[in-house]
Amino acid sequence: MRDRLLTLKPAIGLLVLFIVLITNAAIMYRNGVHLVENSRNAAQALDASRLVVELQGRLVDAETSQRGFVITGNAEYLEAYNDALTSLTPTFMDLYQNTSHDPAWERKLDVLQALIFVKFRELQTSIELRQHSGFVAAQKLAMTHKDKRTMDRIRTLIADFRSDEARAFAIRERRVQDTVATARASFWAVTLVGLVLLVYVMYTLWLNLVEFRKTERTLRRQALRDPLTGLFNRRFLDAGLAQEMMRSRRSGEPASLLMLDIDHFKKFND
Repeated sequence: MRDRLLTLKPAIGLLVLFIVLITNAAIMYRNGVHLVENSRNAAQALDASRLVVELQGRLVDAETSQRGFVITGNAEYLEAYNDALTSLTPTFMDLYQNTSHDPAWERKLDVLQALIFVKFRELQTSIELRQHSGFVAAQKLAMTHKDKRTMDRIRTLIADFRSDEARAFAIRERRVQDTVATARASFWAVTLVGLVLLVYVMYTLWLNLVEFRKTERTLRRQALRDPLTGLFNRRFLDAGLAQEMMRSRRSGEPASLLMLDIDHFKKFND
């Protein structure tokens, strides 16, 4: 039973080591997937925040351009306005793509998009009034402060959006750090367990080798010696005699054989 247990221990240790390695690979794969996902989400949050800042900047440029045209009547001031108007659709497409994972943010984007297009319609109305009716008509429209109220709502919504994005980015960055810490901890834990199992397997193999050599010496002794007297038996005589005869032939020296007969040895044997 003990010999069988010694034989099974290395196999059990290797099996457990194999399971630990497979588990480690699965954990590393899962942590890698989570790390990539969290890193991508954090990058999307950062990119969305950048796009919102860019959108706000273009809107301010458009408003500044519109005011310059209303005051001077010079069409060159409308260049920034036209650039901002052209960039609206691509910018919102990028924003929707970066926030597609959160329906709440998509609803906020819908509101923001509607307000910005309202703002641009107000700016366009002021520009057309300046073109066709002159400065006074455009000034009267500006005195209603309707465009200011729209801009204030846009600023408030953008501020909320940027605040939400900043919190989301902080959460995702923390998740990335947690994933890295978990991956590092699991790697070292599994590595330590693997080393312990490897030492255990090597130790059991060494015990098996010691036991095997001990058994080999016992079997060799039993095969070459008489169990009663401990003297060499006939098998040892045959092997030793053949070896000595070959040595005698190689060296050319004579070989001698001495035989002894012990009287009444049967009594000792019995």
